[in-house]
Amino acid sequence: MSRDTWFSDSDFDMFYDDWMTTENIKFNKITLGKDLALLVDRKYPEGISDQIDELYNFFYNKALALQQKLVMIQYAEACYHHAKTDFELTQNMTFPAFYGMGASKILFFVESIVVFARNALDVSASVYSDLLLGKREDSFNNLSKKILKNNDERFVDLKNSFERWGEDRTSAYRLLCGITHGRALRDIIIHQSVIHLEYFEYKEDSEREKLFLVLKDMDPIYLDDFIKDFIEDLTEIFKTCNSCCELILNSPNIQ
Repeated sequence: MSRDTWFSDSDFDMFYDDWMTTENIKFNKITLGKDLALLVDRKYPEGISDQIDELYNFFYNKALALQQKLVMIQYAEACYHHAKTDFELTQNMTFPAFYGMGASKILFFVESIVVFARNALDVSASVYSDLLLGKREDSFNNLSKKILKNNDERFVDLKNSFERWGEDRTSAYRLLCGITHGRALRDIIIHQSVIHLEYFEYKEDSEREKLFLVLKDMDPIYLDDFIKDFIEDLTEIFKTCNSCCELILNSPNIQ
């Protein structure tokens, strides 16, 4: 099968086919994985050699895996909202009690979003490291560190973004990578504990409580806002990395 056929048949769009489920959940299509695959296609054109085709196939499949992770995040986000609404219908929202299977479902989807997000970054790292540095790196943490130490002027925007995100205590980049500021949220989930969620008054003298994320040494964050901002931050990471890859491909001499 030629590459043109692959893209016209759109492996990436097939993730959104919904005729094999009875759930009525509609997602906005995202193209970040496909955009990355097209960048890979530019670096490794078809028909030059078997070795080039093999590299293309490897990185294409990584971009495809990235797209799948992002769709999984979209699904987890939709399920989170459904699970939270369902749970809160059982509660007196003046004094809600966060426990039981309803609480476990909410935690499941919140933690899934965080873990899938970190997976997405690491899945993409080998592609970005090849396109940006001409090297193989399977950890987004390590890739970030190498970019931050690199003096190539074409990395300025990406480095500035990493630095800005790294200083923002609630950014997805800092929470997922924890470059220089403690353990990443994903590592806390995997190695230490569950995410701490708790109901508080949304504002002073509120008659109803809302669900908040509680992180160490930080004010509680309204969970709906956290999920929304977290996913937007993650999307921005991939957009920024894709843009830098395009810049490198347009001026391929790396210092």
